Amino acid sequence: MRDRMVISVVLNAHLPFIRHPDMAQACEERRFFELVSDTYLPLLGVFDRLEADHVPFRIALALSPTLCHMLSDELLLDRYLNYVDARIELGAREVDRTAGDPVLNGLARMTYSRFVEERVLFTERYERNILKVLSLYQKKGRVELLTTAATHSFLPFYTEIPEAVQSQIEVALANHRSYFGKNPQGFWLPELGWTPELDEYLRAYNFSYTIVSAHGLVTGTPPAVKGSFYPIKTPGEP
Repeated sequence: MRDRMVISVVLNAHLPFIRHPDMAQACEERRFFELVSDTYLPLLGVFDRLEADHVPFRIALALSPTLCHMLSDELLLDRYLNYVDARIELGAREVDRTAGDPVLNGLARMTYSRFVEERVLFTERYERNILKVLSLYQKKGRVELLTTAATHSFLPFYTEIPEAVQSQIEVALANHRSYFGKNPQGFWLPELGWTPELDEYLRAYNFSYTIVSAHGLVTGTPPAVKGSFYPIKTPGEP
């Protein structure tokens, strides 16, 4: 029998820590709001539709500790709703402004409906808790959640400071357990930065696998015999 070929889809979700309680509006926070509306809510919508259609999907998602904190921060969540409400208000004004143009009015109504749907999904269906929904899909066996370094730091730069690498991993593990109730099997290397010195750390913390760039596999020393289309073991693996 021929070997079964499998494509693994692994997504990486990360944002640097952004929070400005001393400012009524901070332009840096807008990036977080846009990602919630344009990436995370649509992704959950895809999961919902696949499940409703009984499609047995499987996907892996790496969540950085900084992003997890922002997705559970009540101040940022309140501000996100203010952002959505402002979009709804703008959409309503555009519907009125384009009333005399059927084409533009149709686009305005479609956009306005999308903004309203965002608010309903976030507040009612997902109860302002995207991490809880992801945890539910993990328990169903549909999503595998990975962690990454605590501040998404480029770990090869810190291999000569063991305490720094250890703290990046230990904080990430504690963060992951606090949100999802267990340790992750996989570890996402920030910027896919690999060096052999990291192998002992990943094994010490019982990670089963990590992700590296295709370039690193095919041009490494020695190069991966089967290229970037097959899992490999590091020299330290038994």
